[in-house]
Amino acid sequence: MLEKPNLEDVLIVSVLREQYGLDVTQAKFLAIGNDANSAAYQAATADGTHYFLKLRKGGFDEEAVAVPHFLNQHGIRQVMAPIETRARELWTRIGPFYAALYPFVEGHNGFEITMADPYWIELGSAMQAIHTAQLPDALMAQMPRETYTPFWRECAQLFHDKIISGAHNELHEPAAMKLNACWLAHADEIALILARTHQLAPLMQQRDWPLVLCHTDIHAGNILISTTGEFYIVDWDMPVLAPKERDLMFLGAGIGGVWKGPREEALFYKGYGPTRVDAVAIAYFRYERVIQDMVEFYKQIFLSDAIAEDKADGARFFSESFNPGSVIEIAHQSYAMLYFPAA
Repeated sequence: MLEKPNLEDVLIVSVLREQYGLDVTQAKFLAIGNDANSAAYQAATADGTHYFLKLRKGGFDEEAVAVPHFLNQHGIRQVMAPIETRARELWTRIGPFYAALYPFVEGHNGFEITMADPYWIELGSAMQAIHTAQLPDALMAQMPRETYTPFWRECAQLFHDKIISGAHNELHEPAAMKLNACWLAHADEIALILARTHQLAPLMQQRDWPLVLCHTDIHAGNILISTTGEFYIVDWDMPVLAPKERDLMFLGAGIGGVWKGPREEALFYKGYGPTRVDAVAIAYFRYERVIQDMVEFYKQIFLSDAIAEDKADGARFFSESFNPGSVIEIAHQSYAMLYFPAA
């Protein structure tokens, strides 16, 4: 969220003082992130200690804080865990928002810097530990499971039909005009993406996949490297029990124009260890991610009250996904490998 929420800073300071017992003196809004339902603040205490506060409106799943807390407490130090409140809770409420507090780390994410070789190996090792983690029974019982739902495909088809019918042709907002024009220009390709994902979904449903704990959004933006060299995996908003390829598809997927090289993948698997990666699952999850992003961009631009800057970013990201070497081309290549594998 790039626009400051309608929330008084004094309220944030007061809640943090009361719930966490911290001598917080300041809460500064951070205009970062692409999630219109989340907002971030940097909180500071009188002694100069800084914290990262994440606010979320709308739906909130406790697994988003319970899972990273468990993993961190059980030895996977790369997982950034929330700080407990005085009542030993992992989250609290600030006005209409759910709130979780984290240590503040000075550093850069994987979009901002090129990850050195040791970090790729460390990422692989950490992901292997995550995928083999045994959650406690109570947490396992509340974890969502991958079902290969047609929800995102049906939403995308509905929006696709609206755009093809000319429902948005009379809009004059710059972001709306840009997304509408780009969608129409790539209408045949979007229809192909939907058809191929519909084709792959039953193949996924028919297989007896071993389900593991997945982060589900393990792209470069959710890797944080501190100025002193520590490595963290952040933003556990949607953990799911799914085939390991739900996470592994991000290696080589090209999200944000990075993580595309075979050398990076080789270093990752040096840390992860030998494993069989299913090509059908990789193709399915890459297409499904493309479709989910299309739906989110459409909703942000046509169905939300987001500020113009957020909408402009959404239209730009949507357009860039069709660039050569970007996520859609890479998803197509993954699909092609199912039928025309390299000799």
